[in-house]
Amino acid sequence: MSSIKKEVIEEKEVPIAEVYRILSERAKDSDLNQILRTALQYAMDFGKDGIYSEELIQEFQNKFNLTRFQVVEILNINPVEVVDLKPILPDKSEQELADILNFFIEKRKEFGSE
Repeated sequence: MSSIKKEVIEEKEVPIAEVYRILSERAKDSDLNQILRTALQYAMDFGKDGIYSEELIQEFQNKFNLTRFQVVEILNINPVEVVDLKPILPDKSEQELADILNFFIEKRKEFGSE
């Protein structure tokens, strides 16, 4: 059995939609092990229609003073109501949450993922 040495180049939070993209590409080139097949199935179920771009994450961070983790969680839960955002952003006011939700909905339309 040959040993392939793998090196971690970068660690960062990514939305489920990006996990789906990465694993789908990898599945085209090679067989996935059971863990990665399970992760791909989960990503297909929950992230296939999600929105994601690094620019979008940066835009959320800059516009609303959010951490990358918070933005990724917003993208992952695909909020439809202000109440969906409260567990992720408990310190934000109702108006701030409404602004964030409206921005998310606007971006989802731009991505064509309504």
